[in-house]
Amino acid sequence: MVHWKAVRLASKWKLLDKRRVLSALLILSILSTGCASLFPVQPPTPAWPTPAPTAWTSLETASATPTQSPTATLQPTSAIAIQSEELRGALIRFWHPWSGPLGQTATRLAEEFNLTNPWGILVTSVAYPGYDALENALGSAFQSPAAPQVTLAFLHQALAWDSRNNLIDLQPYVNDPQWGISSTIQADFYPLFWHQDLVDGRRLGLPAFRSGQLLLYNQSWAKELGYAQPPADPDQFQSQACAAAAANQHDQVKENNGTGGWIISTDYSVALSWIYAFGGDMLKSPEPGLGQSVYQFNTPQNQQAFTFLRAAYQNSCAWLSEREAAYGFAHRQGLFSTASVLELGFQEEAFRDANNLDQWTVLPFPSYEGRPAFDVYGPSYVLLPASAQQQLAAWLFIRWLAEPQQHARLVEASGGLPARKATLEYLKTYSSQHPHWVSAVDLIPAARIEPPFQSWGKARWALADAATQLFRPYFTVDQTPALLSYLDAFVTELHLGLDVESAFATVTSASRPTAAPSRTPTLSSKLVSPTPTATRTPRPSVQN
Repeated sequence: MVHWKAVRLASKWKLLDKRRVLSALLILSILSTGCASLFPVQPPTPAWPTPAPTAWTSLETASATPTQSPTATLQPTSAIAIQSEELRGALIRFWHPWSGPLGQTATRLAEEFNLTNPWGILVTSVAYPGYDALENALGSAFQSPAAPQVTLAFLHQALAWDSRNNLIDLQPYVNDPQWGISSTIQADFYPLFWHQDLVDGRRLGLPAFRSGQLLLYNQSWAKELGYAQPPADPDQFQSQACAAAAANQHDQVKENNGTGGWIISTDYSVALSWIYAFGGDMLKSPEPGLGQSVYQFNTPQNQQAFTFLRAAYQNSCAWLSEREAAYGFAHRQGLFSTASVLELGFQEEAFRDANNLDQWTVLPFPSYEGRPAFDVYGPSYVLLPASAQQQLAAWLFIRWLAEPQQHARLVEASGGLPARKATLEYLKTYSSQHPHWVSAVDLIPAARIEPPFQSWGKARWALADAATQLFRPYFTVDQTPALLSYLDAFVTELHLGLDVESAFATVTSASRPTAAPSRTPTLSSKLVSPTPTATRTPRPSVQN
């Protein structure tokens, strides 16, 4: 059982200093271009291949039916020239960023692997307090004899590490006829999650679990307002949100005036989910031979998404909360809210604390084209360079972790989305206790992944800053193209690896003409006293 408050404390990973720097630089970029007026701005699966007959069998091996091969057909041989006995005594260091129930589960699984694996492999696990702490530790350990052989990373982190230290390509291990994973078992992974770690033909990771941002929807309140069904498109979303806002505005409780619609989140993943739902994207194909950014936010679809969100805010159908969104949603201060999959248990707890018996559910972000969507992300196991024996031993360990029974325990401890379908067979009790999690799993076909680029680690915060600007009091809808254009310029510098501070060095200390008095906030007032934004636990760590 997940202790949700511990999960949220464990997920306090987002570096606020990074956010402030990116926000300040985005504003400076706008100011430097002379636009200060805008911004003051299935069947039983076959066995996992085993190296040799042993007394130890995995669950999947035990449930498999051996297949007879024609004697005339030559069996493929392993390209990994290591014998089983060479693995005995191999020591594997496993560094992970998990604490609380998830960290405890990871430690127990490592201990069980030590006791049951037939090769005599020994795994030692070391827990760090979040992904930032893990990344900092790895930064100084890559070339050290004490470096781990197994750790976890989001794809943008894995790409950064790979560019400096060459992570191990898992594809030869995955497809090896002796040590790998059968094609049937590969097909059991959700395709989106399975292919997410494949970059230019190299597999940088094996998915651990996934999370994603979803809309929350109060069904009981919606029915009272006359809506029997969830919104099927953005217009229906706005209609229901405006009705809820009007209901709170005209009831007898003054304290809830100005609430009731969508509790705004400026989280980059929420902004990305809206972009996907409107049929948009943020990537383009660079012209051959030119050093260009792969990002392009300023498109008609993205403009439409941002214009829609700004209009909802201006019409008082969406509002910014100073409290946790989970509290507001549990107290009918929002017909809609947003939360990550890992936060669903916390939202359930908030309803219990509020003694609120309303029925609510999770939704993807609505689409005009009948293609609702939501952004997904999550950690994968990665292998660092080591001896050939250690690399194979590390692969066998993460292969074992990905088996349904072990994988189910990690999913239950995290509250995340499973990476493969067979795991659900071991989560029946958990499913019966967490119906909202079941609904989230059912939405996996609507999931969309984040850009597979190292620069996304910084570009995502620029997107969050743009979303924050979108809901500033001084912002107007007609400024949307300019906002997205400045976002493109900023993330281009990030992607191309240029010095962002020097890239926008046109701002100088030279005196400027004194401007006439204006109601538009000054740059300093924005940085010192920003408009309150919806608060939620930053990602990742477990990750949200």
